[in-house]
Amino acid sequence: MSYKNLKVYLILLVLSFSCSKNPASISDQKGFRSIILKEIGGIAGLNNFLNIDWNGNVTFKDTNDSTYTKIIPQEKLDEIVSAIYDNNFLSFKNQYGSPGAVTDQLTTEVIYSDFYFTKSVRVYTDPKDEPPDGFQNIVSILQQIQQDVKKSS
Repeated sequence: MSYKNLKVYLILLVLSFSCSKNPASISDQKGFRSIILKEIGGIAGLNNFLNIDWNGNVTFKDTNDSTYTKIIPQEKLDEIVSAIYDNNFLSFKNQYGSPGAVTDQLTTEVIYSDFYFTKSVRVYTDPKDEPPDGFQNIVSILQQIQQDVKKSS
């Protein structure tokens, strides 16, 4: 093998190793910016607000106007973004149910933003127009984060 061919071979070898490093996290790949969970109303008179930004900064404001903050790890952000895509959140309707359809109605809204778009899904408790199961899967993950943030503060 000539010196010139060896040099080309080594360059290609180095390039192949540099391209094979671990891919960016799913939240980085999707351009994740933030996710918000709002829960308002219901028998308990909820007024909860959860905001998670792209750096993992979490702010949770509960019904009592108490504010809790925490930073969550990249793995948790990836879990949230994976849940958004695995449950087809982006294909959901913007609204399920109708305001006032049920006494003591609970309204739950999830707002997801990335570099490309923002998607909001609002759900009013209404047995005639229930959201897909995937919506509740996402809400459950976000509610668990709310509990974790509140416990750690």
